[in-house]
This record gives sequence, C-alpha cells and structure tokens, in this order.
Amino acid sequence: MYKILLSLFILFLISADIFADNHSLNFDGSNDYVNISDNASLDIQFPITLEAWFNKSSNSGWDMIVDKRLSNDSVCNYGIGTANGRPGFYFRNGSWTTHVSSTTVPLNEWHHMAAVYDGANVVIYLDGIQVYSG
Repeated sequence: MYKILLSLFILFLISADIFADNHSLNFDGSNDYVNISDNASLDIQFPITLEAWFNKSSNSGWDMIVDKRLSNDSVCNYGIGTANGRPGFYFRNGSWTTHVSSTTVPLNEWHHMAAVYDGANVVIYLDGIQVYSG
C-alpha cells in the first residue's frame, strides 16, 4: 500500500507542472488594474476579509490594492490599500468608513496585507503582524 501511495504522490508531483498556467500580471505602477464586471456576488455583506500581496515603489496619496467599486461609479464600496504609505481598509455601509494604520509600509519589498472586518471592528495585518485594530 505504501508503494502505491508513494507512486501516486510522485506521479502527482510530476504532472502538476504540466497543468500549471504559467501566467502572471505585471503592473508598471501607472494606471494599471484588472477590471471584473459588476456582479451581485461581489456585493458582500459583512463580515469580510480582504488580503493581497503587493510591492510598492512609492508612498503617496491613496493607492487601492484590492477594491470593489459601486456600479458605474468611481467610489469604492470596500477595499484595502495604502494612504500615504500606511495600510488601510475602506468601506461604505450607509456611510464612508476608513481605518488606517500608523505603520508605514517599507518600499521596494513584497508585503502581505490582510484586513478583517467582523461587522463592528476592523483588524489590519501587515506581513502577519497586527498593525491596526479599531
């Protein structure tokens, strides 16, 4: 039985590369984005967790990393990004709400950001470390 499982595991490892997509997106930092058509499944009711990997070369203004905009509107319904280089979570649930950390994101490095909103409180993590709660 052990030899059969080991053989199947090795076969899986070898064949996994065959089915890899080998695709990626490369953004130059100037007006680049991926647009997904509006869909009711994206109209999330809270609670919500958003997370993304990102690498920034400058810290200025409000930069959205992942966001859902209202249909035919430039206003963000919910999203994560940076406000002058500080991790933030933004959402509109009747009124506009913004939660921004006091921690500045180091430039030219890969980072993982996650924001968790349970319907009452927001917690923001940068590289696995809690940087905001409120």
